[in-house]
Amino acid sequence: MKKLLFLLLFTVSYMAAKGQDQIITMAGDTLNCKITRISSAYIHFQIFDVTGPIRSRIERDKVLSFTQAQESQQPQVPVEVPDQIGEEPGISERFSELIESNRFRIVLNTGFTYQFGGYENHPKSYARQLRTFVHLGTDIQYFPTSGFGVGLKYNRTSTPAQEDFSPFFSQLFGANSIEEKVRFHYVGLTLLSRQSRGGDQFMYYSLTGGMAIYRDDGFLDNTPYFEHGETFALELAIGYDYILDSNLAVGVGFGLNIGKVNEYQTPFGTVTRADFDISRFDFTVGLRFLK
Repeated sequence: MKKLLFLLLFTVSYMAAKGQDQIITMAGDTLNCKITRISSAYIHFQIFDVTGPIRSRIERDKVLSFTQAQESQQPQVPVEVPDQIGEEPGISERFSELIESNRFRIVLNTGFTYQFGGYENHPKSYARQLRTFVHLGTDIQYFPTSGFGVGLKYNRTSTPAQEDFSPFFSQLFGANSIEEKVRFHYVGLTLLSRQSRGGDQFMYYSLTGGMAIYRDDGFLDNTPYFEHGETFALELAIGYDYILDSNLAVGVGFGLNIGKVNEYQTPFGTVTRADFDISRFDFTVGLRFLK
């Protein structure tokens, strides 16, 4: 019975090894894996670590040769390759560095922000000006593993607004006209999940918590006026990246930022219980620098 079990395990192991693809790097390492796709710049593959399957890729110029179950590709100039096998089921330190090559991601974004909270008692034409923003932002992220990352986020949104009030709103605001510029600064810490969608494409899901700073500077009938407040805000976001080369990608993102300013400063004193909803929706596009 023991001999039969040993023979069965040997046969299964042999067939599994025979069905594997191989990638041999310029450093002379051999990686047993499953090649999933080959592009002009990358070989995309899947390897099984002790933690489970890992999907990754390697640049073609770092590959000496690769072999698939039904096809193989060799370099035009013969190169002597050391006869060695990579560690399995774990991944050697050298391959770990290779697989996790894109550990840093720097994001530069621009786009559009719509604030759907606040301004319920303003004229509709004026509220539309106050709720639409230009968005600029940056993120610095680090991925200790292929699927999980942490980061620091900063973005700035701003919009100008100007309105001549009707008699009703002149009494409400105590002025006949207003001209102002509204800005929000947001700084927070981010947790991210990264998922591969075919090697050249990645999806990102993130949760950010941080400080939202509200600032409004303007004039009421040519008299200087300001409002300033701060609050904690949460952001839920989803992003999509398309890899252009090993260090550059383009991407789009959608985010929902939730927050409420309960107290802010004005030239006339502090407004408490303001209940000013600054929740908003962000749409962004931009560049991603990978390392």
